[in-house]
Amino acid sequence: MTDSYSDTHPEADDLAAYLDRSLDAEARARLEAHVAWCAECRAELREVSAILRSAEAAPRRRLAWIAPAAAAAAAVILLVALPRGPASDPAPSHRDAPGLVDRTPELAPGPETGVLRWSRVERADRYRVTVFSEDGTVIWRTETPDTSVALPDTAGVVAGGSYLWRVDARVGIDRWVESKLETLSP
Repeated sequence: MTDSYSDTHPEADDLAAYLDRSLDAEARARLEAHVAWCAECRAELREVSAILRSAEAAPRRRLAWIAPAAAAAAAVILLVALPRGPASDPAPSHRDAPGLVDRTPELAPGPETGVLRWSRVERADRYRVTVFSEDGTVIWRTETPDTSVALPDTAGVVAGGSYLWRVDARVGIDRWVESKLETLSP
């Protein structure tokens, strides 16, 4: 077993040992800490656990081959799905504990000359800009790594109309913080 699951995914043998309840308390605690933030490993554990549960419901004569097949399937999935070299994605990875309070983007009044602007949010690597019609229907949405975006003519915003907009900042894996909803006067 690896020394720490904080940076790497657990091996297939460790996942199987976890499900068999044969890991020692320290190794089990490390694996559970990793699985708490790693959606891929949680999904893997759910799949293998479901296979094992269905195997328990099957007649005993089938159990002889199902457990090794499930372990082999888990090993193949881990070998195929997980990269073994350095990450090729240049985007920063977020390993913060859930529940940290992040500042939300603050929207600048505007738009000035068709450009929407907002404040930078620490640790945010992507911003999602959404423009709503007066009744709350999304009429335009885009994502950008920048803190401003030009409102295109194709957005459907017309002069004199009443619109709202907001910005969501991605501060972690599947963690977004959103700004207040502001009036947009084109």
